[in-house]
Amino acid sequence: MKKYRLILISLVLAFLLVSIFFLFSNFSFWSRVELIFHDIRVNYFLDSPETMNLSHGETKLVRVDDSIQSKIVFVDIDEKSLNEIGKWPWDRNIYAEFISQIEKFNPSLVLLDLYFPEKSEHDEELAETINRYNNIGCVYNFTTQRYLSPDKKTLDNIKDWAIKTDMDDSIGEIKSILPTVSPISDNSFLGHDLLLRDIDDIYRKIPIYVIYDGYIYPSISAIMYMKYKGYKLKDIELNEDTFSLRDRDIPIDEIGQTFVDYYIAPETRNSFRHISFVDMLNGRVQMNLKDKLVLIGITAKGIGSAAQDRVLTPVGEIYGIEYIANSMLNIFQNRFVKEIPLLYENLAFLFFAILLGVIDSTLGGWKNLIITLFAVILVIVLSFWLYNIGYYNNLAKFIIGAFIIYLVLTFYKYLIEQKEKANIRNMFSSYVSENIVSELIKNPAMAKLQGHKRDMSVLFSDIVGFTGYTEKHNPVNVVERLNEYLDEMTDVIIKNGGTLDKFVGDEILVLFGAPLKQENHADLATKTAIDMRNKIEKLKSKWMAKSKEILDMGIGVNSGEMLVGNIGSEGRKMDYTVIGDNVNLGARIEGLTRHYGIKILASEATYKKSVHYKEHFRFVDRVRVVGKRNPTKIYQIDIDPVNELIKDYSEKGYQFYRSKKWEEAEYFYSKILEEDPRDRVAKLFLNKINYYRNNPPSPDWDGVYNLDKK
Repeated sequence: MKKYRLILISLVLAFLLVSIFFLFSNFSFWSRVELIFHDIRVNYFLDSPETMNLSHGETKLVRVDDSIQSKIVFVDIDEKSLNEIGKWPWDRNIYAEFISQIEKFNPSLVLLDLYFPEKSEHDEELAETINRYNNIGCVYNFTTQRYLSPDKKTLDNIKDWAIKTDMDDSIGEIKSILPTVSPISDNSFLGHDLLLRDIDDIYRKIPIYVIYDGYIYPSISAIMYMKYKGYKLKDIELNEDTFSLRDRDIPIDEIGQTFVDYYIAPETRNSFRHISFVDMLNGRVQMNLKDKLVLIGITAKGIGSAAQDRVLTPVGEIYGIEYIANSMLNIFQNRFVKEIPLLYENLAFLFFAILLGVIDSTLGGWKNLIITLFAVILVIVLSFWLYNIGYYNNLAKFIIGAFIIYLVLTFYKYLIEQKEKANIRNMFSSYVSENIVSELIKNPAMAKLQGHKRDMSVLFSDIVGFTGYTEKHNPVNVVERLNEYLDEMTDVIIKNGGTLDKFVGDEILVLFGAPLKQENHADLATKTAIDMRNKIEKLKSKWMAKSKEILDMGIGVNSGEMLVGNIGSEGRKMDYTVIGDNVNLGARIEGLTRHYGIKILASEATYKKSVHYKEHFRFVDRVRVVGKRNPTKIYQIDIDPVNELIKDYSEKGYQFYRSKKWEEAEYFYSKILEEDPRDRVAKLFLNKINYYRNNPPSPDWDGVYNLDKK
């Protein structure tokens, strides 16, 4: 009975969701999510090495038609043209000269994607040039300015390329036409270049026609195709969901827009021929333009154009003329994307929602989630396949619907899981850090005693001379000072993604790479050490200003494989911590900061694993800790990048020191002091060199500093 009740709930929920999507189809959130899914599909097929031929019915993979691709030539009004010709806008006799020049190469059609909305002194010259040919196209646009009224001849020219109709206006906001004026438009073919943005300011569709004031105005993309094919306006047929041009049925929405599919994007722009306007004007270009479509548009920044000079699309920012060219290529290639009728889409969604309800009511736990995700993935794959053959469905409806149905029908399971998580949090949050608690919630099995090996880094920090400080001050002051210090250091550690493992008096142990894996654990540990040193310097200044005794600290860092996990008595008391030789080495390295007079020391392993902070490392010495036969290299970490000369002198000086070549070693360590007279490592080794001159080491001496106590 419970199973059937859940199926019934899923059925009711499915109808409810269909109703919500229908009633609130224009709700900003749904629309924005769907626009994202649209863009993903567009970019997926743009990046594909093969492009689908999206003619409905037969599906076949073909490469872009090279003959069409080679037919389009862009003439760019670019910065070069502005620099040579002069300030924008140009006199219109320049366009007359340009047309005369380019017509020498016999282009099939030439489109000026520019506005000529007002009369000027050179209009007759440009018009006479256009009149000599029958292949020059111009554009007009629509505006929301109510009082913009073209003269009768100009308006008649535009209407000559439009179709009279008794249909209502398709876009209510349009109040007037921004024209190409007569006489320029007297013998030009004309089409509109209106572009409309979506709610996120991205262009995805183009109005293939606009109905305004009793006329159907085709887009310049459609007019270019008709002009190229020799079709007439009477060949246009407008249906409820298609705009037909004899052999082309262009799918449209309720206001006459169609999706733009992309040949031209920022990464494919260079596959098309581009010529600078000024190069063609001045005769610096020689080429055969027979049967080619020449598109003239603005690519220079900030001067505007008939189409916006730059438009943001799903494939990136492209020029307005390129957006129009994509629309034009869609028509030439018969490559359109048609929206699936809402009725069919809602029926499919209803079936999908019921299917999810059945899955949720019959399966539980991971099986439910996996099968639900599998069903969603199938829908996504189907949506991509549909797009590939020229059909577009609202993918957000299916994904959001699946998410809502899954949440509602599994809510009681969710409550149980939340209760279990609350128990774990109550059990562990009092003595482990928040990120450990989160890891335990994700993996409850980690609350058991078993551990695991992991490549990670540890940082040990200890206050210098803290025992002596406690003996000289009363307990209240000691605790206040220690808490102040630990609070500041904890902030630094948490900010850098470290796990604060424990405080042992004034000692701090920090983990990087556990419980959550961090591939850059060495860099995180290094940065934390640097930030801790910067923080202690600020504290020292603060204490000095208040005449308080100054405290300082040493830091040791090591990286490598360590055993990490819950250590303790299962069910009673456990600590999430690390153990192993590499942990012990980190502690020993921290202790060496006193010997070398260095604030931060790190192992060779940390140095090698660090990627972004190598310039802060400087070789110091080779040491052998208690219980180990093989020595390890140790490095100083400075809060600032280390002088490259000091790095070089340190390496060379040590090599000579190790080889018992005291004079050469002394030379290089002395050179370090010339760069930095306060360098403690150089001073230490110069003292050692002086000692070994008077007390030669044994023949088997290897230069390693042996740490004889833990």
